[in-house]
Order: sequence, then structure tokens, then C-alpha cells
Amino acid sequence: MEQVGTPEQVLADVGIKQERVRAFLEREGLDALVLGRQDNFAWLTAGGDSRVITTSEMGFGYLVLTRDRKWLVSHSMDGQRFIDEQVPGQGYELVTSYWHQASPEQKVLSLTKGMAVGADFALEGARVYGPELVDLHYPLTDLDIERCRWIGRTAHQILTQVAHDLEPGVAEQEVAARLLCEYAQAGMTIDVLIVGFDERIRDYRHPMPTENVLERYALLHPAARRWGLHANVTRLVHFGEPPSDIRRAMDGVATIGAHVAAMLAPGVSFADILAEQIRLYRVLGYSGEWMYHFQGG
Repeated sequence: MEQVGTPEQVLADVGIKQERVRAFLEREGLDALVLGRQDNFAWLTAGGDSRVITTSEMGFGYLVLTRDRKWLVSHSMDGQRFIDEQVPGQGYELVTSYWHQASPEQKVLSLTKGMAVGADFALEGARVYGPELVDLHYPLTDLDIERCRWIGRTAHQILTQVAHDLEPGVAEQEVAARLLCEYAQAGMTIDVLIVGFDERIRDYRHPMPTENVLERYALLHPAARRWGLHANVTRLVHFGEPPSDIRRAMDGVATIGAHVAAMLAPGVSFADILAEQIRLYRVLGYSGEWMYHFQGG
């Protein structure tokens, strides 16, 4: 499986992010920050994966950082694996508990007793942070950017091949299963997987895969994740000449996308971009269409 980033690059990236956390502690008047969400774990460890239960935003490893120490707290069945495989060489002190003893959360409370604590989840006595921690993820580091490009390129290659292989008669669930397999072989998971055919594309903004069989028109959209980073790629396939309404809509989407891309620059607000999108929807004859799905990405 292809890796992006040498061990030295990963450790340098981790150092940058730990400095951001410690600057955050200083700004907020905190003694410690506890990160338990999978996304924040992946960010701070330059791609580490704390998953066990895949349907939860919370991981099974807690990162606890103070100004001069850092711990990884987990159940005994996961702790050493995290140290060996997910945060190798990053200098975390491992603290574990057996399943029938104190919970990892209780271990965290013991480590931070008497401290002013921030956390990315509801923890007794801690100040909970959300968007403020997301802000620490930016600007993306050089390694983040390199990995985003790899994810986008690889996601495109996989999705394009699956799209080329489509044939009428295949079920949405069959295509979804192949996408899950292909992305897994590239080390990626899929957080959102939309596969819809024919009338379901027109009827629903999120046509989740069913037993519906392809006749002429297919929509494929996986949101692929690796190293805590995502790529959202969409492909539409039509067998035979697309009708005029589809061609017109595609031209409109391309026009709006190009205008938005031209606006992107540091300091431009999402509100400004959205206002331009709303204007373009109206000019192109799709007034109000912006309300029916999230704008942005």
C-alpha cells in the first residue's frame, strides 16, 4: 500500500501540530487538552487512526497534551497497537486500563486532576471546544497538502475506472460494494457513499444505494478518507446522448464551479462565495436551486 510521507516528514509534521496545540493552551489559559475524536487524533498524529467502532466519531485512544508532557490513554487491548502502529516515534507515554477496571476517561481525569482542561468531547470538568480546534488544522501543512493531492488523484482514478466499467443491468448496491472494495485496497475508507440511477437522481439529492438497476443514467459519489483527510469526487455517466435538461444542468454546474474556483483566496468568506453562487443560480435559470443541497465543500 502506497505511503505518502517519510517517517522523518511525519515526525516534523507532528511537531508543527503539537506547537499549535501548545500555543492554543497558552491562549486559552489551559493546562491540558484532551482529544478523543477520530478526526482530531488523525490530525495531531499526522494520520494516526484511533478507530475501533467505525460508526462513531469518537476513537478508542485519547491524546492528552500539557505544556511539557503527552499521554496516550486507552484500553489495554488497543494501547500498545496505537503506540506501535499509529503514533510510532511520537513520544507518547502510554496509559492503559483493563476493561473491568477504570475507564480510559477516568484515567484521563486522574492524569489531569487539578488542571484547567479543554477537550473535544464532553468530559467532566473540562471546557469543550469544537470549531476552535478545527481552526488549528489550518493552514494545511506541506505533508497535508501532499496527501490531499494523492487522495484526490487516487480517488479520481478509482472512480473513473468504476464509471467506465458500468453496464446497464447492474444494481446500485453492486456498484457500491465494488467502490468500497477498490478504495479499501488503496487504504481509504468511504465516509459517504452515494450511488443512484435514473429517476432516483432526479427525485433525491442523496440517492443512497438500493437494489435499483441501471438503465441509462448513473451518479457515483464517494467521499474517501485517509490520514484524516478527505476527497469528494462525483462522476455522472449516461448511456447514449444525454437529454437537453441534463446537458444544460451540467453546463450550469461547470459555470458555477469555475466562478467559485476563481474567487478562492485567503480571506474570502464563505458568505461572499455563497452570495455569488446564489446570483449565478438565478442568472442561469435555476433560481432557488441552491437551497436544496449544501453549498461549499
